[in-house]
Amino acid sequence: MIETTAIVKESSHFGNGYCRLKIEVEQLDVLPGQFAMLKPAGLEEPLLRRAMAFYTVETVNNKTLAEFIFHEIGRGTLALGRLRRGESVYFLGPLGKSFSTEPAKQHSKALIVGGGVGSPALLMLAKQLQGLSIQTEIFLGARSQQDLIGVEDFGSLG
Repeated sequence: MIETTAIVKESSHFGNGYCRLKIEVEQLDVLPGQFAMLKPAGLEEPLLRRAMAFYTVETVNNKTLAEFIFHEIGRGTLALGRLRRGESVYFLGPLGKSFSTEPAKQHSKALIVGGGVGSPALLMLAKQLQGLSIQTEIFLGARSQQDLIGVEDFGSLG
């Protein structure tokens, strides 16, 4: 776990008020199911960081590019959604216990069910199961078509 200041590499909006935020931080080892605490640097309000599940993680040149998807519904997530390329984010992570793949290994198959803003936390797990050659079925749900998150990314796994 590290506490540092990360740099925003990309920020985009989609659907019904969702934001996709990619940051660069020093090299991390992140496991599926872990999360980070994020807050725009320099803001006094909101006081606390917001918990965000890692969506994708990629290491390039000893730096980690971490991507998060969240729904902008309160002061903290709205502030994160306003961040632009080059701005700073207070970062604490990775935190939390990762998913166990042992039951899937024992049965050689897995079922992933997710919905809404909970879906991003599952993409790294789906990729890990694919890497273990475990037959995996994925079911994503949402309130509406615009609230489905990551359909293309999950679909690209086959």
